[in-house]
Amino acid sequence: KDPNLNITIVRRRPITISLLGLIRSPGLYSFPNGDKVSYEIERGQRIMNNNSINNEVLSKTTRLYDAIKLGKGIKPNADLSRIIVNRQNSKKNGGGRIETEINLLNLLKTGDQSSNIKLFDGDIITVPEGKEPLKEQFLSISRYNISPDEIRVFVNGNVKNSGSFKMPQGSTLIEAI
Repeated sequence: KDPNLNITIVRRRPITISLLGLIRSPGLYSFPNGDKVSYEIERGQRIMNNNSINNEVLSKTTRLYDAIKLGKGIKPNADLSRIIVNRQNSKKNGGGRIETEINLLNLLKTGDQSSNIKLFDGDIITVPEGKEPLKEQFLSISRYNISPDEIRVFVNGNVKNSGSFKMPQGSTLIEAI
């Protein structure tokens, strides 16, 4: 008559997303779904039990920035101000697919976390091509970790050692020489 239940979802199935467009390594990616949810149900009421939520697990929620970084960053003529996220709308909200445009530059320039949206199973992320290579955009984000840790440069001419070298991201011309 008076049941007290504790329900804990220990592990959720991974989410799978698609990365398309000007991603260095486009394709299908799977991420662990880190949301750990715990409820106490007492006399027909659902109460979130904050004491049992593991913050370390919650922090592993996959976000847009994480997905682009896992896709090995973006190509030089990508437009980070118009990233398109396409997802399945819930049946409660009419069903079908919905699409939104995200300006990821806001996250990189000002730290605006609202641009770094949470990803759900079946999301399709498309990084479109800009009308022209955006040098300012890449100069401003070259210091961030969305791009690969290393770049490959080729040094030739009147130098002590010529050839192809791996350099840390953000290296200068003088450092390469």
